[in-house]
Amino acid sequence: LLNASPELLGAAVLRAPFLDPLGAMSDPSLPLTLEERGEWGDPSSDPEDAAAIAGYDPYANLGRAPHPLPPLLIHASEGDVRVPCTQSLRYVQRARRLAAAPQGG
Repeated sequence: LLNASPELLGAAVLRAPFLDPLGAMSDPSLPLTLEERGEWGDPSSDPEDAAAIAGYDPYANLGRAPHPLPPLLIHASEGDVRVPCTQSLRYVQRARRLAAAPQGG
């Protein structure tokens, strides 16, 4: 909803969000990746899995909606082994870059 129809939200709070499942599931060095591939699929070896995950991946779909994101509060923790805080940092960096870009660019 946040990336697909951001105009429907006045603001959003994301707590320990899993913002880059495609990147995470492609990196076997991350904790839980290998054991979670049974549920999520293996995008590094199966193009269908990669396409399916990319279809709902918040990071991959950031900026595809015709409206800007609402104000965000994102909570992340350096100590969370399930969801690395680098995902939130990259998401925020990209969201800020998109917000600063001229309309249509």
